[in-house]
Amino acid sequence: SAQDQRIAQLTDSLVGAPVSELMRVSEGRTGYVRFLGTPPATRIPVRTAAGATAEEQARDFLAQWGELFHEKSDSVGFSTLRVEGNDRRSLVRLAQSYSEVPVYCAQVIVQVDPSGGIACVLGDLMHDFESLDTGALRIKPTIGADAAKQAAIAQVAAANPGAALDASAP
Repeated sequence: SAQDQRIAQLTDSLVGAPVSELMRVSEGRTGYVRFLGTPPATRIPVRTAAGATAEEQARDFLAQWGELFHEKSDSVGFSTLRVEGNDRRSLVRLAQSYSEVPVYCAQVIVQVDPSGGIACVLGDLMHDFESLDTGALRIKPTIGADAAKQAAIAQVAAANPGAALDASAP
């Protein structure tokens, strides 16, 4: 499959010590990668310039290899939640968004090697954007907040006759 070919390309790109172990790759039910870890003393090179920050390297990795983790879409982005580091590694936590709207609980953690390159990636991301990209599912509201509140109350009231209902902001 195309996914297997891309994983093979990623494996072939490893740099560092001679590879004595296989790269660890775990795919979810959807076929997209959820975890990958390089063998000891190896890393996945990134295209960023020398001296790039851990965040820049993590973002470059996702720009180059992101389709292993999610369907390609020009509307997918990532915002930085946290960057932590020491002399052994840096961890970059990014939150996924679609057209600048956060995707609930969709995050990826990228471990950046101190010599540059990626050692490990763990992600739980939204994979399929077709319904959003085609406009079948819209992310922009088509009714106001008050109308949505009244519609929600009416729907719950229909299922619960006689109940006293009120809606408040979350």
